[in-house]
Amino acid sequence: MHTVAMCNMAELAGRIMTDVSVAVKSRWLPVGMTMEYLKKATNTIAIPPH
Repeated sequence: MHTVAMCNMAELAGRIMTDVSVAVKSRWLPVGMTMEYLKKATNTIAIPPH
C-alpha cells in the first residue's frame, strides 16, 4: 500500500477518535498533520468488502 494511503488511514482513524471523544457542543478544527518517514513500509492494510 502506498505511504499516502497509509497516512490517509491514520488521519481517518484520528478524526473518528476525535469526533467521538469531543463534546457535542464543542468544535475542533484540524490544523495539520506531519509525517516522518523512518523507513519504507512493507506491510499492507486491507479493508474487507461490504
